Amino acid sequence: MKALKHIDQLWSAPRLEMLQLRQIPTSIKAKDLEPLTEMKHLQQLDFRFIDFNKGRIAALRSWFNQAGKDHILYENIAEDKRMKSMWLIHLQKHLG
Repeated sequence: MKALKHIDQLWSAPRLEMLQLRQIPTSIKAKDLEPLTEMKHLQQLDFRFIDFNKGRIAALRSWFNQAGKDHILYENIAEDKRMKSMWLIHLQKHLG
């Protein structure tokens, strides 16, 4: 999602339940993503492919751990409990 250049849009979606971040531009620093820990309705966050530099990933893990919300990180959710992406659900309907 290299198109994401201005993350202010995220904070206007307070009821967001699931978020998958991929290949975020390096202009968005880890500190810019810290408010994700304050999103009350967020149930699943997947940032496994956010970048090749693991600094932002480590920072996000640490912040969610400190906030007592590390259970919503994709890597900590059992596979059968993970929310599926809408595009995956749609695709499965058509592929069987």
